[in-house]
Amino acid sequence: MYTNVFLICDGKLVFDVIGFLEEMKRDVDRTVIWTGGNVGALVLFLKCLGFTFPQMASRIEEFEFIEDFVHGGNLEMTAKTYMLQYATQWIDSIFEDKKLFKPDITLKEVYKMTNIFPNFITFKDKITRLNPVETPDLKLRDCVLASLTNYGVFPSYNGYSSFSDINPFPKEMNYTVLENPKTLYIANYSEIEDSKLGTYTQRIEMDITNIYFKRLYHIVKNDLDIALVNGLWESKVSSYSIEKSMENGAAHARMFTNGDDTTEYMKILLSGVKNQS
Repeated sequence: MYTNVFLICDGKLVFDVIGFLEEMKRDVDRTVIWTGGNVGALVLFLKCLGFTFPQMASRIEEFEFIEDFVHGGNLEMTAKTYMLQYATQWIDSIFEDKKLFKPDITLKEVYKMTNIFPNFITFKDKITRLNPVETPDLKLRDCVLASLTNYGVFPSYNGYSSFSDINPFPKEMNYTVLENPKTLYIANYSEIEDSKLGTYTQRIEMDITNIYFKRLYHIVKNDLDIALVNGLWESKVSSYSIEKSMENGAAHARMFTNGDDTTEYMKILLSGVKNQS
């Protein structure tokens, strides 16, 4: 059983990570402290509202621009405005549909009502965290949006900006009150191979995203405590691709549980794609 879950995920790879968590659900069903950043902030948000992992996948599938929520994801001039507006509307729609909390609920109120301790990673002068102890009166909604900030998504929110610019996997932002916490660290990784396709701007977006994943890989590849979930990258998601992503995440969880190193698994996934083409 894990006392903490620490996850960073990006774009559509969130479905691979959710598949990983669903396979590991017996190990995390009593976990109290959940740390997340980038799209991982959406997982924390839905966890606070009581969603199961399959339910999370269904709701995030409805998130229209999820494939763009990665470092370098969308460099269109108007993207930072409409992506922030869309993310805000999506969060508010979840509040309205679930009817568990009011949209202005604070972190300390979330923890008191659910016994889930959300710990959001973001940046403000330095990489920082937002949680019920250190920032108890901040609204859950604002913390999700602050953690979603990223280059090529929306660059800032309420004075917060992207931690990925500095460190794409800041393990030191884990939070615990225990002397010997048992933390499940989860990172995601992909290699985008179609950077010669699309418009000039789209090619630049893919190049920047590739650079981001290379930085992430360099940080986590030798850390045996981190479960690296490799996933195939697609410009558009579908119900079929989501199902396959979740199956892939579950396979990674089984490998991780067996003590297998998944850092080279990306080559196997890409080889499978080449054999099918």
